[in-house]
This record gives sequence, C-alpha cells and structure tokens, in this order.
Amino acid sequence: MTRKIVMSMLAIFAMSTIMAQENSNVQPPVPADVAESFNMLYPNVKEVGWTFSSEFFEACFKQKEKIVSLFFDKNGDLKKVKNEIMESDLPISAKELIAKEYSGWKLEKAASIDITGTMNYETQIQKDKNEKAIVLIFDRQ
Repeated sequence: MTRKIVMSMLAIFAMSTIMAQENSNVQPPVPADVAESFNMLYPNVKEVGWTFSSEFFEACFKQKEKIVSLFFDKNGDLKKVKNEIMESDLPISAKELIAKEYSGWKLEKAASIDITGTMNYETQIQKDKNEKAIVLIFDRQ
C-alpha cells in the first residue's frame, strides 16, 4: 500500500513538472498598448506574427515581398525597425569586409536596422549548410 502511495505521488509530481515546463513555453498575450501602436503604424497589415523576448515584443510581417520586423517595449513604444534588404543595398565597406575576411562564406540574409534614428546593417553568413551561420553588424559607414 505504501509503495502505491509513493508511486502515485511521484506520478503526480512528474505530471505537474511536465505541465509547468509546457506552460513556460507559452508566449504572453500582446499587450493592448503594443497592438495599438502596431495597428496605428500598419493598419492594413492583417498577417503578423508576434514573438516575445525579455526585452521586446516583435511584430514580423511581409511588405512588398520583404520581411519587416518591428520591436516594441511593453508600453508600446517602437524601439527598433528591421527591414530585409538585398546584398546590393549593403554599404560597400560591409561588402568589401565580408569578401576579404570571410572569403568562401555565403551571404544568407541582410537587413537594415533603424534603432531610434541610428542606421545599422545586419548580415547572416554561412560557410556551408552543415555549419552554424554567424551574424555580423555594420554601422552606416
């Protein structure tokens, strides 16, 4: 009898632990202020994906076949805008540095990033499909 009680308690403990882990992966709802800010900026965008980090709520959507990401704080203030760009839109100095320092690497993605008026560029490069990609950040120069 004691063994059955212990086994039952262990089963209950295991189930509660599993449920707690599953609930920790649930994204919080988008705050009303954040959703309102997004809708004011892009009222015609209906298909938007939301993700959450400890710092930002990120709205991700397609505009003119390019990916756009907006990063809001919990109060709905826009903090960063990230736009997918073509390799040709990167500054010449960034393209030259990649060619020189990362010869043989392939550019997978490029984006312009506006952080409260300061423009930067982000690239994701990869040597081959079996290796991890790396991200390089460039300033405007």
